[in-house]
Amino acid sequence: MDRIQDRDHTYVRKNVVILGTFDGLHLAHRKLISIGVEMAEEHEMDSLIYTFTNIPGKVLGKESDMIMDPEEKAEAFKETGVDHLFMTEFDEELARTGKYEFMQFLTNSLNAGGIVAGANFRFGRDAAGGKDDLIDFCRIHGLLCFIVDDITDEYGVISSSRVREHLRRGEMEKAGMLMGSPFFYYGKVEHGFERGKTMGYPTINLYPSEGKIVPPYGVYFSITYTGERKFYGLTNVGVRPTLADSERLSVETHLFDFDEDLYGENVKVCLCHFTRPEIRFSDIKELSDRIGVDEAFAKQYFGL
Repeated sequence: MDRIQDRDHTYVRKNVVILGTFDGLHLAHRKLISIGVEMAEEHEMDSLIYTFTNIPGKVLGKESDMIMDPEEKAEAFKETGVDHLFMTEFDEELARTGKYEFMQFLTNSLNAGGIVAGANFRFGRDAAGGKDDLIDFCRIHGLLCFIVDDITDEYGVISSSRVREHLRRGEMEKAGMLMGSPFFYYGKVEHGFERGKTMGYPTINLYPSEGKIVPPYGVYFSITYTGERKFYGLTNVGVRPTLADSERLSVETHLFDFDEDLYGENVKVCLCHFTRPEIRFSDIKELSDRIGVDEAFAKQYFGL
């Protein structure tokens, strides 16, 4: 999968263009993308996801935290089998683009031979464009078109909003079921204060992107991937009140039975279960003892 951000880039091969914000890449998103990929294969075209590095609602005055930052979203798209990723910032200029201008962009720049979108996808200035405009445009220009209706489960429409609600409540299993995989942080391991190492629990540190949703501060049972390797562990999301060494939000993970140097390497930390809130302990020993208890519970949870 190649990744393009330049709006002036043009494609030579015909593409089935798959439209959406795709925040969280939940099950409904995955279904929509799979339809686009299958359509492209059937008609000997490439598949292309058109999406944004941010959430359009932020620019339009609606508050909404990202479930995935741009790098995490790009990492998740690698699993979909799509050929191309066109990911650009939704800014004031794009918000002012007329609906017909946007549809012309799909054919002129993205070389669309087909378009796949959700029934609620809106585009153009003041969100004037919708599914009927796409259907008419495709019919007039001889393009393939597939509009995907809402996908539901027993609790209602599967949506990014529902995923966010579960994450804010620390309901990681429920969020993971909607997403098709656990909520995760992805990035380069950075240096911390190495307090965990002195307690016998060495950790790796990630610092989340600004604007990414923050689940409840506390301890999570987690699975970390680095390259092809997989490790179980404990992850603390928060500011480490017992140590009081920083007010910066961190994602600090202790990997079980692991003591290698991962500084500068990209890792993916999946939060599988919220076990307890962040606590200010009376001293380092009390904190260390509680980590030992948390580790035992985590190993039981994972069946280790």
